[in-house]
Amino acid sequence: MDVSSPFVNRTTEMNRLQSGLGPESNAQMYTVSGPSGFGKSALLDEFASTCESENIPVIRYEIGNPDTVQVFLQRLLEEWEAEFPNSVREKIKSEVSPSTIKSISSASSILDPSGGVGSAVLGTTLAKLFNTDDDITETIDPIHFVLDVIRKESENHDQIVLIIDQYDVGGLNENRKKKFNSAFQEISRDLPDNVTWYIGSSRHIPNEPENILRVGLSELDDHATEELVQKHGFSVEDDVIGEVYNRTRGHPFILNKLLTLADNTGLKNILNDSPLNRPELINYLEDSLLNELTVEEEQLLRDSCVLRELRPHILSEMTDRSQAKVRQLLAGLHQRAIVKRREEAGEWVYRCHDLQRDYILDNESSREKRKNRMNAARAFLIHGGEFWNNTQMSESGRETQDYTLYLGHMMNFDFQLEKITDTHDIGFCIDQILSNVNSIEKEQAINAIEHYYSTNLSYESNLDTDAILGVIL
Repeated sequence: MDVSSPFVNRTTEMNRLQSGLGPESNAQMYTVSGPSGFGKSALLDEFASTCESENIPVIRYEIGNPDTVQVFLQRLLEEWEAEFPNSVREKIKSEVSPSTIKSISSASSILDPSGGVGSAVLGTTLAKLFNTDDDITETIDPIHFVLDVIRKESENHDQIVLIIDQYDVGGLNENRKKKFNSAFQEISRDLPDNVTWYIGSSRHIPNEPENILRVGLSELDDHATEELVQKHGFSVEDDVIGEVYNRTRGHPFILNKLLTLADNTGLKNILNDSPLNRPELINYLEDSLLNELTVEEEQLLRDSCVLRELRPHILSEMTDRSQAKVRQLLAGLHQRAIVKRREEAGEWVYRCHDLQRDYILDNESSREKRKNRMNAARAFLIHGGEFWNNTQMSESGRETQDYTLYLGHMMNFDFQLEKITDTHDIGFCIDQILSNVNSIEKEQAINAIEHYYSTNLSYESNLDTDAILGVIL
């Protein structure tokens, strides 16, 4: 059962996206928003294909649940460098002294022949330059740096399109949300006229300046419903179309799942067997998904329902499965289009559709959800401690990359810990998390917690940092 929503009958919305191209465009940034399952990604996919067919360069990045603005921009620049080779590296060389570049990248074994920044260390170099907590004098403002890179490359093209999809704004705490909203607003004000950003998100950016326009997706009408029924190979009898529309109310994801299920048993049979009202229909369709899974696959999705992104090393730690087994299960789910995946830093990152994830989450008991969040917090902390320990080893060849990974894991730890402390004392939660780790992992975890919550790294946290430090010190 495909996790994507269909692209169908979005001519009006497509025209609005295309109006952002060219010198006469009304805005340099668009938010493509709508409820989960309304086909935002499908629309952006179709738009990207249209741009590429017209030889317009497209840089696409699935932001997901971002760690920080700095980490997001670092990864975006890595995608930019892949599309426009040397553009980011040349900008670093023009901004930063050779001695600083050498000191940053000396921990890595691969440099380009000229002694500059090699592609293998681009991400770690950016992480060091963007991180004001590090002890280097030539840190640079990431937003200004990104804009400078974009301006320089834009001189070589008539038009450039950037697509930032899967912006999980609902998964961010208020402090982090404000930081990202502010960053998008600042970028939108200074983009060149021939560069346009499109952000796929469940919500619009609040207090948008005039140069950020909204493209909202609504339900499919009865004509679009008929078109989708035809695409699945079913006859378009009036009574059937009306019945399908009345059941789904034009919700693209629900409609697609209903028709996909009907591929096996027939459309009329599904209409006879399925509930009439939409909430019950959604439950019926979600149950049908679970019925397609093996016992192990279903349990993996239940164990991981507290996560928006599924990473094999975290799931392995959470569920006591080997990483090889987790990868095997996720690969099988992806092959049958039950989860999506993207590559990030050489690793496959998977995700359920939000509607499927929320259905599983809503049907888990409070006790199971709390247990899963505790396991997730422990997994992120163990690996965060490991990466922090690596940064303290001078012989480590991946010091800066490990620091970035440490930061991301600690932010995820903080997110899960905040959810648990809604109902439990913070001291009890940390004691529980640390009780099931070995002595080496515990020492590394405590060091990671101490550094994270005693520096400005935790400024986005909603938790009582003094209380956290009081537990471990």
